[in-house]
Amino acid sequence: MQETPHIPVLYREVIEAFSECKEGNVIDCTMGYGGHSSLLLDNNGALTLIGIDQDPTAIAFSSKRL
Repeated sequence: MQETPHIPVLYREVIEAFSECKEGNVIDCTMGYGGHSSLLLDNNGALTLIGIDQDPTAIAFSSKRL
């Protein structure tokens, strides 16, 4: 896996905000390089993720990452 060009800083907040989600769908409308989405999926394999972004470079990176 190549190194991500962006390091998200709200890891604890994301884990806490989604701690009650045991399964279901998550839509990340600002997916970027997939840092928060990756964290959600790593912590709960029962989630289905839909990622949205305008940046084709970020989309390509996150498609491989996630």
